[in-house]
Amino acid sequence: MATILELEANGVLTRYDARLKRHEFEDRRFYATERLVKWFAGDLPSLGSTWKREETPETQLAYLLKKFVTGAVLTYDWQFHTLRPIDRSVWELKTADVRVFGWFSQKDCFIGVAAELKQKTLDYQGIVNGYVSEVVRFRNFLDLNEPKFVEGMEPNNVISNFTYPHS
Repeated sequence: MATILELEANGVLTRYDARLKRHEFEDRRFYATERLVKWFAGDLPSLGSTWKREETPETQLAYLLKKFVTGAVLTYDWQFHTLRPIDRSVWELKTADVRVFGWFSQKDCFIGVAAELKQKTLDYQGIVNGYVSEVVRFRNFLDLNEPKFVEGMEPNNVISNFTYPHS
């Protein structure tokens, strides 16, 4: 069995580099699988907003991930939430255009497995269930120390410094 740091050292996971400024600090960690890293580098830069946003999906995601790693307040349901079925403990980080599917290995430590445009998740019935299954399969086969993930759907157990919409 391995720790997250050992999986990073072995190249199984890649830690997201938010390119923080001198006065910024990493309060949360975001790791990506090889598949997600390839999507970030290959598909994401060429995608346009399907929701008529000025920011590209790439810019939206960079902003969200920087907020995530610096520990800024995230809004439950708008920027992150659990996916159904809830007993699988799979979460989604969200922008207007992008959905990142993964899980929390511990509070404030997200492992991203795959990503997709929001519009595609709306256009293809059941695609989100496929991503949930992919996350669970990857997590189950990952040689990670137990417990591999934070169970349940309570946002307070996975993210510090969050708010509910309109609160």
